[in-house]
Amino acid sequence: MAICSSGDHSFIVYVDESGDEGWRFINKSGNKGSSEWLTLGAAVFRADTELSQVKCVDAARTAMGRQASKAIHFADLKHEHKVLYCREIAKASMRPVVVAMHKPSLFGRVAFRQKRYLYHYASKLLLERVSWLCRDRYADRSRPVGGDGTAHVVFSHRRVFSRTEFQSYLNLLRRNGGSGIEWGVIDSEHVESKPHQAYRGLQIADALASAFSTAIEKHPEYGITEGRYIAELERTFYRNGDRILSYGVKPFPSDATEEMALSEWDTVRKMAGPRSQSPPRKTAAT
Repeated sequence: MAICSSGDHSFIVYVDESGDEGWRFINKSGNKGSSEWLTLGAAVFRADTELSQVKCVDAARTAMGRQASKAIHFADLKHEHKVLYCREIAKASMRPVVVAMHKPSLFGRVAFRQKRYLYHYASKLLLERVSWLCRDRYADRSRPVGGDGTAHVVFSHRRVFSRTEFQSYLNLLRRNGGSGIEWGVIDSEHVESKPHQAYRGLQIADALASAFSTAIEKHPEYGITEGRYIAELERTFYRNGDRILSYGVKPFPSDATEEMALSEWDTVRKMAGPRSQSPPRKTAAT
């Protein structure tokens, strides 16, 4: 299903996460507990082409021999099917944006351990980058995009996600000027939450967040990571020129970038390349 929303939005954005918001990295048995990373992934589509582009999910489902009505959960797939799925997604005309929060580096910051603050802050970082991407793509008149330049944002449903609470958070940021979000693109009234199985775009966002997460989050039993999936998707990520760090991929805080740079995977190390201290510049990216 494609999104159906009122208004003349230019972009449709689907968001999902991988990892958790817990802070007990070692459980009572001495084994790994909470994830070290909370990763949010966004799939950004042009509204006028979204319906045709999310069909990459159907193509992957057919290739895997899965039922047409069965939603795809990345975590449930076999390794070879994950590779195939990411390869199909990479064929679609869309741009991924990922934010990766390294929780051990944030443990000493009390605010981040307050209820839902971590997720909200990660979402803020994500929507900043999504809004830059949409702003610049809409401004590129050499490749016109229909609509009014705004984005409709759909989060995958979470039991603890309150649309009203998140809208209040966005409205507070807007009043206080506490973010880099382009408010001409993002409006709290155009943010909603829907079940994973409702939209193929949400299943794509799940794959993006999970693929990135498996490349940086060590397996709880074997201590290994898997970078093949993100390698299939790397070329599709949002960039400012050739720069992906801080745009298509945003680790937080600075220690998170250093953690990524230690990865065993070339793709992840490449994404953790030289950081830019300059503000976002306009770029045509979709």
